[in-house]
Amino acid sequence: MPDTPLQQLRALLVKHCTTLQGQMAEFETAYRRAGPDEAAMAILHSLKGNSGTMGFADIHERVTALESLLRDNGASPDSDAIAADVRIAEIRTAIAAARPEQSRHYNLQF
Repeated sequence: MPDTPLQQLRALLVKHCTTLQGQMAEFETAYRRAGPDEAAMAILHSLKGNSGTMGFADIHERVTALESLLRDNGASPDSDAIAADVRIAEIRTAIAAARPEQSRHYNLQF
């Protein structure tokens, strides 16, 4: 018997929790290497879109705030760099704690 659409969605959400962790690690590597350059910002933008699409509103909001900070200020002054580091740590923690049940799509009715 094939999985129901809800079971398929939940399996995708499980996989996506791991995907978010990988994207965050990729962003942090790029950001630590070259700051908020085009490559790092592209990864961050993708992380924002993926978290929003998959219904992880808390992560999406945090990534949106970081993206705005880095885009608007470049995190060049020391205070902005510290603020960026704090936001990055918060996002990393939120992603590490993410569970499929936290997605607004988890109990989606088909």
